[in-house]
Amino acid sequence: FSVSLYNMSQVESGVKSNHSHARVVRRLALYMLAFVSILTVGLVVGGVDHWYYVLPGFPVYGLALLVNNEKRYILARNIIFFGSFVLFTFWGFTHRRTGAEYGLIAVLCSIPMVYRNTKALVSLLLLVGFTLLSYVLLDKLSPFTPDPTINYPILSTFIMLVASGNILVQIFLNRQNLFKYLTLVKSKNEELAATLYEKKETEVQLQKTNKELQELTEQLNWIVRQKTMELQTYVDAINVNIYSSIIDVKGNFIKINEPLLKATGYSDAELIGANYRLLDAGYSEIAYARVERIVQAGQSWRGEVKYRTKTGSYYWCDQVVIPIRTSGNAVSYYLTLGLPTTERKLNDEMRDKALNLLQKIAFQTSHNVRGPMARIQGLVSLIRHDMVAGDELKYVSKSLAESTEELNLATSDLVNFVNSNEGSFAGQQEENPL
Repeated sequence: FSVSLYNMSQVESGVKSNHSHARVVRRLALYMLAFVSILTVGLVVGGVDHWYYVLPGFPVYGLALLVNNEKRYILARNIIFFGSFVLFTFWGFTHRRTGAEYGLIAVLCSIPMVYRNTKALVSLLLLVGFTLLSYVLLDKLSPFTPDPTINYPILSTFIMLVASGNILVQIFLNRQNLFKYLTLVKSKNEELAATLYEKKETEVQLQKTNKELQELTEQLNWIVRQKTMELQTYVDAINVNIYSSIIDVKGNFIKINEPLLKATGYSDAELIGANYRLLDAGYSEIAYARVERIVQAGQSWRGEVKYRTKTGSYYWCDQVVIPIRTSGNAVSYYLTLGLPTTERKLNDEMRDKALNLLQKIAFQTSHNVRGPMARIQGLVSLIRHDMVAGDELKYVSKSLAESTEELNLATSDLVNFVNSNEGSFAGQQEENPL
């Protein structure tokens, strides 16, 4: 009885499946029905009056079977337990000293194995204990008249042996459970020890790995510091010698470095948010569209560009426009880097003007100086070789004077031409101070 109830409590705690639970309750109810049947037959054969007192056990345990079939296992367990308690109490108080009180003792010993809830356990122990104590007091205080039809020694000994066997089974079961749990605890301790060993090995490995990671981190930090210093050097070099800006996809300035601000003549507040065409030096829309089409396609563009400053002067730079992409591969803004070429551009223009001036000087020299000079050289050669007659000297002198005057006029024109063009060079330098 106790073993079966214990198995039911194990089922309730989830140790076994519902199928096992149903089987345990059914087996217990059938066992109790068999017990009641045998007891009834024994009482009838023994000629004991009131043998029918045992008959209420049939509906009690039959109801437990019915409830069990509906899978209400806890209710079935309670019906068996409380039904047995009521029956043993009824039998004990109606037929004293027959050994039914030993059944109460068996029920009392079964409580700790059946119920796990502390409140229910204490309450039931008090209930059954009070009932057993009441029986003892009743037996001591109330006169007892033996029933001549009952063999008290045999019946009480039989029930006592059954109750004792029940208690021994509980002790044996507890012993088995104790060994079971000790084995389980030992197994868990071994698993815990293995886990702790693995944990210790893992900690050692982690310490080794952490040390390696720390060394690697220090190396990476050193590399990062070095690369940061190099990058800062490049940035400083850019901010000193190169025009740099960041422009959004709409062509508006986001950031501008100091050299570019100085070249444009604008302040940072005037250019941030303004469109780059504010610095337009007169390029056509076709030229702008071509550049924008290239960079919007994600390609870099490079070329020499002329810009207008705030004061209306110009500056030149060899510029590259680099599209900067986001993680989605879309262009989010553009980086412009420009190498100043204004000084070279001015020198090229001055060189071209100087060449043009020299060409003009050479042209004037060729047409205005070489003619008179050739005539003078020819006349001087005739005089040197005594090829001029006396009556021809007057004509030769006149020709020399005219050629000399032409040469003088050509020289004066050349000087005036050079002086007039010298002002244009100074104007060019004054117009483009960069």
